[in-house]
Amino acid sequence: MTERVWVFDMDDTLIYNSYRYKKPAADFVDFLIKRIFEKTSLIATYIKFLVSKLDKQAFSLDRYVREIEERRKQFSWEEPFKALTDAMVDTTEHFYDLVGLDFFGEDKLTVRSIGLHMASFYGKKLPDELLETRIITHFEKTNRANVKLFAKQGNGYSTERQPTTFIQTFEFFANEQGKEVTEKDRIRLYKLGKEFCNIEYDVMPEVPEVLNFLLENNDIIKLYSKGDLKLQRRKIEVNKLKKWFSNDNILIVPEKRDEFPEELVKGLDKTQIIVVGNSKGSDIEPAINADLKGILIPFDTWSHERKRDQIANSKNSYIVMKSIIEIKDQYHCLDEKYNLIKN
Repeated sequence: MTERVWVFDMDDTLIYNSYRYKKPAADFVDFLIKRIFEKTSLIATYIKFLVSKLDKQAFSLDRYVREIEERRKQFSWEEPFKALTDAMVDTTEHFYDLVGLDFFGEDKLTVRSIGLHMASFYGKKLPDELLETRIITHFEKTNRANVKLFAKQGNGYSTERQPTTFIQTFEFFANEQGKEVTEKDRIRLYKLGKEFCNIEYDVMPEVPEVLNFLLENNDIIKLYSKGDLKLQRRKIEVNKLKKWFSNDNILIVPEKRDEFPEELVKGLDKTQIIVVGNSKGSDIEPAINADLKGILIPFDTWSHERKRDQIANSKNSYIVMKSIIEIKDQYHCLDEKYNLIKN
């Protein structure tokens, strides 16, 4: 059999990445509400609880609050705080189920306790939209705008983007409430925004087995990643990815564009190239448009990536897998699967 060429995305495909943004973001929401609204955010406490329990499989921040907002509408508005509590319990059970955890006992009591204390935060009347939802929605909108702004400067995923977004969002709500933003505030927000740069070993459990298997079969494996150059190189170093990927087979770009990079496929048989990633819009769509094969392994990231996925139109001409280990399990029948899709 002709050797295959595999092009892997890195973040949330080979290594856990998105979870690193969640705790700083939840801490940011908590700090903003304490400083500007002079209250303690119980939703931020709830999010930090979820992040600690779901570990590196934590979902996007806006998804937590969106799920709560959607679910509380299904419960009785005659008892709004009970409805919110039930929604939080229901939401937590949903996320636990997604990652294969059981939700009962002490964890359920903790979530219910947080929900029941929401009355002390909001008073007698629960708003149509939670304050935390407003903050996170504005934060995500500002974050997406900053990706475009920094992209014009050559690096949409600059390590300065997150601190900038924290400061701008904080300033927005401070101005809205007539509060002053001090230099001390800005310094704290900047440090908080930089916390996501703290890199540790985050290789997903099944990745070494799969990459070793592909190399044992004499396949070629390449790494194609987007982000800040120094930060991505640091991730490669800390996660020891050069054990599998040589320098010649690593490409880091500021942003993945609609056109698949020619330098990754030049001189190779396109029929044998398979692109593997977690994003339909960033990874799979460009591959399909370049007449390459694709394997999508979905992983919840953040709203910017989801919006790109929503406009992608790959005509389902790719394979979807739940886990990267399926590449090894289905290795010898992949050609048959792609032929079925094509026909």
